Amino acid sequence: MEENEDFGFNEEINEVAAKIDSMLEGKAQYYFDLSDYERVIDYHVEAGSFEKAAKIIELAKKQHPGSAEMLIREAHILALNSNHPKEIEASFLLLDKAEAIDPSNPDIYLTRGFVHKQLSQYEKAIENYKKAAIYSDTREIVFLNIAYAYKAIEKYDQAIIYFKKTLEENPDDSDTLLELAICHDISGKAEEYIPYLNQFIDDNPYNKFAWYHLGISYNNNGKYEDAVSAYGYAIAIDDKFGAAYYNRANAYVNMEKYDEAILDYKSSVKYDGPDSLIFCQLGECYERLENYDKAIEYYNKSIKFDPDFADAWLGMGIVYENKGLLTDSLQYVRKAVHLSKDNSEFWYILAEIENKTGNIDNANAAYKKVLELTPDNEDIWLDYSNLFFDQADIEKAIEILDVGIQKFPANADYVYRMVCYLISNGKEKEALSFLERALEMDKTRCEQMFEYMPVLKENLRVIEVINANS
Repeated sequence: MEENEDFGFNEEINEVAAKIDSMLEGKAQYYFDLSDYERVIDYHVEAGSFEKAAKIIELAKKQHPGSAEMLIREAHILALNSNHPKEIEASFLLLDKAEAIDPSNPDIYLTRGFVHKQLSQYEKAIENYKKAAIYSDTREIVFLNIAYAYKAIEKYDQAIIYFKKTLEENPDDSDTLLELAICHDISGKAEEYIPYLNQFIDDNPYNKFAWYHLGISYNNNGKYEDAVSAYGYAIAIDDKFGAAYYNRANAYVNMEKYDEAILDYKSSVKYDGPDSLIFCQLGECYERLENYDKAIEYYNKSIKFDPDFADAWLGMGIVYENKGLLTDSLQYVRKAVHLSKDNSEFWYILAEIENKTGNIDNANAAYKKVLELTPDNEDIWLDYSNLFFDQADIEKAIEILDVGIQKFPANADYVYRMVCYLISNGKEKEALSFLERALEMDKTRCEQMFEYMPVLKENLRVIEVINANS
């Protein structure tokens, strides 16, 4: 005999469950009200014990042959426990029978909507959910189902309407506030969420989640001071709200207020527990403050918490680079790349450090990997070509930069740099032609050329071309 389960209700229902088990084993016969059966069946469905729930339904149907509720539950289990569309569709026959018995039962339409959703028939699901709303006393669940169905077919404006209706029924539903934010963002209406939240807060001033999501919306719209203020209200309502501390820290980072960010990241750890990402972010804050010893301490904590967290290894490498310890830096950055092989940014940083340590072949390979991973990377061509220019391989530098110019012909910095390379290679006439082209594109970028090669300020032909085009 199976061990009796504790159903988490009360002694009476646990006793019912034990007796139902005895009935399933053929050891006894009892009579139970529908409500008793429903509670035990629902428990088994939530636990994923569909086969046992189905057996209990059969017992219940024998004692209550005219029960619409048992037909509804049978249809629900059939849809949950079937993978083939034909099997799922059999649920509709059961629901039709239930509707004939009790046409005003909202669970019929909720379940029929669920079955249509399982078949990806979202419009029909919505139609049935809306019927359920007519009869249901708990419209929050109905509105939420409608909203998710609209979201699934990318009708975000309609989803927004029904997520809002859900919040009217239950203002404390934090998940729905998040879904609203997502729908506004995807539909390109992120800024419209802010006035809605402000109105929502006017009606629910002590809703910490509303203040929290207002902070996120402000932060996403670049309004960092407003975000900090909104998070502050969320924290005033609940001073142990770890996520609010964390996101306020992110807003402070965006404002380059690293001391304040550090305090909030530490509060987040205090209330939500340690996390490799937060330790890494603490390390980055200390790095920005040039407190490299503390940065190393927190990057190490991050690595200890999660040895495969590539960002922490990279951060450690950058700190050692800033300290001038390039050999140590290279060790950590190589580890980061090993852990995140498809991260082009990591390969880019590796290329720069390989170059600084004189590993030219390795740097070349790393730059090539960046281009393999991100062929449209516009930032790389100056650094990649400069790798060879510094080695006096000017022809190779010109060859690489020429590819960059062909891919990004509107980038004036590339053309100005080509002037430098060509003059260094003794091709002054060609260089001056490129200079005229660069000046036509963007005169303001000319100073970048002189910063890279100050000696050009003494080149009379170069100055003549610039003056003629000014």
